[in-house]
Amino acid sequence: MIILYSKHKDAEPLQTVKTIKACYTLLQLNMEYTIEKHVDSVYSAYLYDVDGQWNVAGKGTTESFCLASAFGESMEHLCNHFAFDISKTSEHAKAYGGFLRYYDEILLPIEAIEDVSPIVFRDMQNCCGSDRVEKAEIIEIWKQLLQSDQTPFVPYYNISSGKTELLPDAILSKMCGSNGGGSGNTPEEAIGHALDEAIERYVKYKIVFNNLTPPTIPQEYVRKRCPELYEVIRQIEAQGRFNIIVKDASLGKGFSVICILVIDNQTQRYLTNFGAHPCFEIALERCLTELFQDHECVSCLIDRADMTDWIAHADEDSTCLSNWVSLLRDDIGSVPNSVFLDKASWEFVPWQIFDTYNNRIGVIHQLRLLKDNGCDVFIRDNSILNFPVYKVYIPFLSLSHIIFDNRLAEETVIANHFIEYLSNEFPLDKKRDACRCAFSKDAFLLRMLLHNWDRDIFDFLHASLLFDICEPEKALLVLKDTRIDCATFLKRYIEMTLSGVALNEIVALLRVFYGDKAATWLKQIEKGNAFALLQEHCQNSGLLKNRDENTKKAGLFRDKLYQKIKDASKRTAIDQNRISNLLSSFGYV
Repeated sequence: MIILYSKHKDAEPLQTVKTIKACYTLLQLNMEYTIEKHVDSVYSAYLYDVDGQWNVAGKGTTESFCLASAFGESMEHLCNHFAFDISKTSEHAKAYGGFLRYYDEILLPIEAIEDVSPIVFRDMQNCCGSDRVEKAEIIEIWKQLLQSDQTPFVPYYNISSGKTELLPDAILSKMCGSNGGGSGNTPEEAIGHALDEAIERYVKYKIVFNNLTPPTIPQEYVRKRCPELYEVIRQIEAQGRFNIIVKDASLGKGFSVICILVIDNQTQRYLTNFGAHPCFEIALERCLTELFQDHECVSCLIDRADMTDWIAHADEDSTCLSNWVSLLRDDIGSVPNSVFLDKASWEFVPWQIFDTYNNRIGVIHQLRLLKDNGCDVFIRDNSILNFPVYKVYIPFLSLSHIIFDNRLAEETVIANHFIEYLSNEFPLDKKRDACRCAFSKDAFLLRMLLHNWDRDIFDFLHASLLFDICEPEKALLVLKDTRIDCATFLKRYIEMTLSGVALNEIVALLRVFYGDKAATWLKQIEKGNAFALLQEHCQNSGLLKNRDENTKKAGLFRDKLYQKIKDASKRTAIDQNRISNLLSSFGYV
């Protein structure tokens, strides 16, 4: 079954792909892709830069739509500097062109933000997690996060004042992540995507952190508004394992957001997903396609490791930083129990039905809704590769709501250098810093960096560092359930040492049970370097990959690509004031 809804795209999907491919030919980008079908009308595409080694994913209800989604995402990430970490490029590439991000930037001290962009500085204060943090401390935190005393400011168009204002773009990228970025076949399509994403993530934040209960949308309403999607849901439920609940996530303020709950009644596990669009059927469709992205079929849901176990007291877990980051990234994680209750925090109001709809109408709808809710909106045109790409900043609403404090600044330093430490020596003072900031319930950067490590290996890393900073009791607690041989070796060594077993007896027993490798491991442990055991395990298991020739080539390719994007920024020389005429052409006043 194919869903027949108009996607409200301003070009056919294969034309979108063709247009972007033409842009990439000029950049000498070699993009490969694969497409997977999960269920009828749910597809995912995976797009990979063979030379630069960065990737994106797309989703859609047909192969062509999901492929267009992936190519559009890649264009957005390139133009908004999210395809790869430009801070990891060479100094030559950073200096190239005389600017870091865009040709029209002005490099100013971070201290200047309070005067030049006071509205952004207020968000920087909001991101500190406490209103007691002094301004000077906020500045120092951001100097650590950016590893610089200066930051680039670029013009954004303020639709309230009708003027451009300088905003610190690199800081916005940190505070908001990729939130508010959008690409499309036309400016209105791209801006619409950007607004939808920002609104969706804000609604998710409000529901999770305020323990709100969205009202359930009646099944009959879903059936009448979008019978094809209703049938997809019915097919999933007919397999007898899952209960799917569609929730209205409008906050009672008209925000066009839907939340889907997928509940496994046999294992008491669940998944959540949010989708936003002015049209009800498109918002619901986005929920479904996001839900099955990265999964081959419905039956795979049963064994999904990323389904969340329902916990009777989940509210505290749902607001811890690592869980929130997971929810932001891919809707995987714990949500408060309030989400599942019947007593709603607001009443469900049937969504607006548009007699006619296009992307201009959608942009006007979202902008007026934001204005009615007291929001300012700043828009930047980053269509530097001759395909519409925009970035939207809505103060407070666009924030990722991650706490940017001294702990995160320290964790950033550890994460930025961890691969270097893993391949070489891990200084003792940095081991102490890592134990203090990188393994707490609010830590997430190191986990994201090591996303391909399972929990057992990550715990071994933590335990080895704890041992090396002379905290063996804590290391033993972390190693409680380990099955990795060198980790169990460390565990047995600590157990016997803490129990007062004589050293010669410890050595003899470990040699009996671990053989010849015991001598090497003991030597490292007695030197206070259990981290060396973790390094050896990573090397032997393939987790530690030496910087081979292909990796070096990828770095050089990204340097050149970064420089080409800078050339494009200078060549196009986009005047942000043209957004005024653009909005007027939409009919927005």
